[in-house]
Amino acid sequence: MHTNLKRWAEGVLIYSDMDGTFLAGTPEGAERNREAIEAFRAAGGLFSFATGRILSQIDPACRALANAPMVLGTGALGIAPDGTILWEEFLDHKIAERLFETVHAAFPEMHCAFHKNEQTGAYYKVVFWGSAEAVPEIRRMAYETYGDALEGTSSNAALIEFTRGGVCKASGILRAKAYVERGGGKLTLYAMGDYQNDEDMLLAADIAVCPDNASDRIKEICAVHLCHCDEGAVADLIEKIREERES
Repeated sequence: MHTNLKRWAEGVLIYSDMDGTFLAGTPEGAERNREAIEAFRAAGGLFSFATGRILSQIDPACRALANAPMVLGTGALGIAPDGTILWEEFLDHKIAERLFETVHAAFPEMHCAFHKNEQTGAYYKVVFWGSAEAVPEIRRMAYETYGDALEGTSSNAALIEFTRGGVCKASGILRAKAYVERGGGKLTLYAMGDYQNDEDMLLAADIAVCPDNASDRIKEICAVHLCHCDEGAVADLIEKIREERES
C-alpha cells in the first residue's frame, strides 16, 4: 500500500495532448476530466499539456488545470504555470519563408499559417493543410531541401507542420520534466496522445497512454489503453493510477 494515501499521486507527471485526447466532445467527459485532474493535483500529482497549439489558442480554463510547464507549439515553447517563458525554439526565418513559397507554388490548394511570437515575429512553426495527397510530397521536398534544419509531423492526414530540427513534443516534455525535477525528486512520466504528432513523446515517456480513438499505430506503442476521449480519457488514466498506487 502507498505510504500516504492522501498523497497517492506524488512523483507522477502526466503530459496530455489536447485535441483528440484531453478535449472531450461531451460536457460529461469534460467535467469528468476536470474533477479528476483537480483530485490528482490535490494528491500531489503534476499535470500539463503537450500540444501543437500556442498559448492564445488555449482556453484559460484549460491553462488553469496545468501545474507543470506547458509544452506548446509542438515543443517550440515552454511556459511555466506562472506564465514565465522557459524556452523558445524558432525556425530559421529564411528557411520557413522559402518553404512557404515552394509549397505554395507546387500546391496552391494548400493553406498555410505561421505560428509566431507576436512581439518579435519569430516563427515557432509553419503549418500546411488542405490535401492529404500533398502531405507526403511536401514532407519529401522539405527534407530533401533543408534536411535536419526542419522537424515535420502531422496531427491529421491532410496537415503537416514543421518546427526547427530536433524540436518536437518529446524534446519538450523531457525538457519540462528536467526543469521540474530540479526542484524535487525523480518523476514517473506518463504521456497521452492519439496521432502521429504524439508518437515521439509517447516513445520518450516512461509510460505511454492513448485513448480508444487513437490511430492503430499509436495503439501499438502504448502500454495503457483508455476510454474514448469524449468519455474523459484523462480521468480514466488518473483513476487507473490511483487504483494501482492504493492497492
